[in-house]
Amino acid sequence: MIEFTTSLTCEISEDPKDGEPSKPSLVNKGDNPNVKLGQCEGDCDSNADCQQGLVCYQRDTSADLVPGCSSGGSGDISDHD
Repeated sequence: MIEFTTSLTCEISEDPKDGEPSKPSLVNKGDNPNVKLGQCEGDCDSNADCQQGLVCYQRDTSADLVPGCSSGGSGDISDHD
């Protein structure tokens, strides 16, 4: 059984550079989505849950910012794995 103590989100492996378009908001696709997750989409359990070129990013609280993503909003769930 998985404990819901962290939030996992697919993200790019590097932060966008200055002058690039604004960062996408976090999106919650549910506990066990049946599609490969895009940038700033969760809930991933491993890199295999993410689209090619993305990694599953683990954070302990919503205060931990996901690189390449905007914080806040309905998809920013601090106690979601």
